[in-house]
Amino acid sequence: MKPPYTCCSKYTKHTGVLFFILFLSFICHAQFRKPGFLYSENLRGGTAVFGNTLMYWSNPDGSVNTTAMNGNSATGYSTYDNGGFGTTNMQYIDVDGNTGQGADTRNSSSADLVLPAGTNNIILARLYWGGRALASEFNMADPSNQKIKIRKGTNGPYQEFPAAQIDQSVSEVGTITEYSRYQAFADITALVQQDGAGTYTIGNGAFSKGLGGDYGNYGGWCIVVVYGNAALNFNSVRVIDGFQEVYNGNRVTTNSILVTGLNVPTDPLLADEAKIAVALWEGDARFKGDFFKLNNILISNAVNQTDNSWNGTITSNGVHVTTKNPNYTDQMGIDIDEFYAGTGYNIQPHDSALLVQFGTTQDQYFFGVVTAVIKMKEPDLRITKEVTDANNNQVAGIGEVLTYKIKGKNFGASDVSFVSLADSLPSTLIFVPGSLKINYCPGLTAGTQTDETDTDVAEYVTASKTIHYRLGNNANGTTGGTLAATDSFEVEFKATFNPVSNGVAPPVVNVARVSAKSASLENFVDDATVTVSGATAQRFTYTFTGDGNWDDPANWSSNKIPPDVLPVFSTIIIDHVNGGQCILNKSQQIASGATIIVNAGKNLVLPNSLDLQ
Repeated sequence: MKPPYTCCSKYTKHTGVLFFILFLSFICHAQFRKPGFLYSENLRGGTAVFGNTLMYWSNPDGSVNTTAMNGNSATGYSTYDNGGFGTTNMQYIDVDGNTGQGADTRNSSSADLVLPAGTNNIILARLYWGGRALASEFNMADPSNQKIKIRKGTNGPYQEFPAAQIDQSVSEVGTITEYSRYQAFADITALVQQDGAGTYTIGNGAFSKGLGGDYGNYGGWCIVVVYGNAALNFNSVRVIDGFQEVYNGNRVTTNSILVTGLNVPTDPLLADEAKIAVALWEGDARFKGDFFKLNNILISNAVNQTDNSWNGTITSNGVHVTTKNPNYTDQMGIDIDEFYAGTGYNIQPHDSALLVQFGTTQDQYFFGVVTAVIKMKEPDLRITKEVTDANNNQVAGIGEVLTYKIKGKNFGASDVSFVSLADSLPSTLIFVPGSLKINYCPGLTAGTQTDETDTDVAEYVTASKTIHYRLGNNANGTTGGTLAATDSFEVEFKATFNPVSNGVAPPVVNVARVSAKSASLENFVDDATVTVSGATAQRFTYTFTGDGNWDDPANWSSNKIPPDVLPVFSTIIIDHVNGGQCILNKSQQIASGATIIVNAGKNLVLPNSLDLQ
C-alpha cells in the first residue's frame, strides 16, 4: 500500500475567571496497538500460523483474474495489487456457496492446520481477521460487524465468534468515503483443542468490495496456534501481536521488536532450529521497498525478496503453502510467511534476545503477529503461573480484583543463584497497592512485602508497571539468593482489570519471567504466561440535566450519579438547564477509555479535582 493517510483528534479547553469549561471532541483515530506478548513460555513444542484471503481480483464478467491472483508465483514480484490506482475490482471469495450453511456467509475460504507427528497438546489458538471497510457499508462500532464465523472442515454448521478486540486506522473521517483498515481477533483455543489438525473454514468478514481507490479493498484471516509436543526440541516459544503501521511518508522507517528470554544452546543452531513466522496486512507484490531484518541482517528467500518481503504470499521457508482453498499465490492484502533463521542471522550460542525489524522505504503495511520458536537449553529453574478472579467465574470484570500466583522449582541437580522474578503488567491491569506477598520460599519469611524499593525482597515500579522479587537463601533488597536442588517457592500479587479498547474487554495476558545462574554461572531464564477472558464491557451514560452540585441526584437524569471512577466505555454528559451550571463539588476520576463531554454553551465548574487517567 503506497499512499499515506491522515487522521486527527481534538481536545479543546476554555477557562474563565470563576469557572472552568471543559469540552472534549474525538473525531478520528488510528487505534494502533503496541506489540506485546500474547504468549511466552519455554517448552517442547512450537507454533503454527495459517490462513487465507477472502477476496479476489475480479474480471469484468465476475470471474477470477487468475493471472493477477498468481502474478507473484515465481519470485514474489508482481505487476498487480489490490488497489491498481483505483482500477482493481475486488470481490468476495465464497467457497461454501450461497445455499445451506453457506447462505449466511458473505465470504468464506479455508486452510489447513498442519501439526507435527506425535501427540500435540493445543495450548493456545487465536483467530485474526482484517481488511478495509467503508463506514457507509460497515460501521465497525456496530457489534454485528465485529463477528466472524468458523467451522472445522468444509461442511456443517459454523460457530460465530465476536471480536475480543478491534484495532483500526480510520481515514477520510466525516466524509462519504470514510473507511477503516482494521484487525480483529477472537480466542478459539477450546475449538481447536476439540477439533485438532485439519481444514478450517472462515467466513462472513466485514469488508468492502468493488473499487477501493489507491489503497484497494482487501480481507483475509489467519490462525495462530501454540502447541506442546514431547518429541520436539525444548524451545523458546514467543507470540507477539499488535497493530502498527510501518510507513513514514516515503522515507526509510523501521519498527523494531526485541524478542527476549531466549537461552540458545552452546552448539550452533541448524537452519530450522529457529523459525520466525509473521502475519501482516497490506503488503503489496507490486510495490517494492518493504523489508524484514533479523539482528540487522536482511532476511529473504525464493519468494520473499530483500526489497519486497511483504508481497501477499503465504509461504514456509520460501515455498508457497498450497493447503488452502482457494489456492492463490497472491492474497492481495495479507501475508503469512515462515522463515528459517537458525543460520545466517547472527543467532549466537547463549544469546538471550533476537532483534526483529519491519521496515520500508516506500510501501505501507500493518504489522499484526510475529512468532518465534528457537531451540534453547532446558532451564534448571522453571515457573508456572495462575490467576483467579474475585468472583471465581474465570472472567475478568471491569474493576474486578485478580490474584496472580507464581510458583517455581529448581529441577536441576545443583544450586541456582541470583534468582530474580519480574512481571510487567499490561495496560489493562492496575496494581493493587500492598498486595505483594511471599507465600513460601527457602530463606525468606512468608508475608507481605512493601511496594517501595527498600530493604525487603520485592517492589512495584510504577513507571514501568513492573513487579520485582528477589528469591532464595540470602536474597536481599538488591540481589537474588540461592535455591538448592528441589527447592521451590510461591509468590503472589493482585491487580484490577480496566480495559482501554473499543467496545469489548480483551483477554488479559500476563507474562512472568524468572532469571538465575546455574552452578557453572551460565545465565538462564524461564517464562510463564497466563490469560483470563475479559467480560463484555457495559456502556453507561450519565447526563447532568439540572443546576448546581454534582453530588445531588436530582441534577442527574434518572437520579443516576456517576461512580467515583467512571469506568471504561462509559460517558458523562454535561447538559445543564439554560442559565445554570454544573459544580463539581467532589473529586471525580475518568478512567482511560471513558469519556466526559461538556455540551456547547454549558459550564463545568471545578472547585474539586477532575482526574483524566
